Amino acid sequence: MDRIKENEALQRRLELLEEQVDEADINLRKTQQQLDQADSKADQYERKVQLLEEEAEVVYRNLCETRDKLHQADIKADQYKYKVQRLELECEQWQRKYNELEKNYKASKEEFFGETERRFMGL
Repeated sequence: MDRIKENEALQRRLELLEEQVDEADINLRKTQQQLDQADSKADQYERKVQLLEEEAEVVYRNLCETRDKLHQADIKADQYKYKVQRLELECEQWQRKYNELEKNYKASKEEFFGETERRFMGL
């Protein structure tokens, strides 16, 4: 009879251990599923990071190109600024020359007509 009780006790223990193994197996599957999901999310995040890095690289290149173009435009603007200043100075010189020539013309005209009038009056 002791053997029967011992067998029954061992049988119950075996059943309990099998249940624990089943629970451990279920927990293992759940944990594996969670791990797979975490790996999947990690892959997604890794891909997002990669895409953002690529986008940042493109933006940086565009920024560098824009900076270079802006620098070139700034150089051209300075060149045109100096050209405009030179042309304005040249225009002022021509204006002074014109004013001087106009003054000389009026003086010559008055002298000519004054002399002509005097000759006319003297006849």
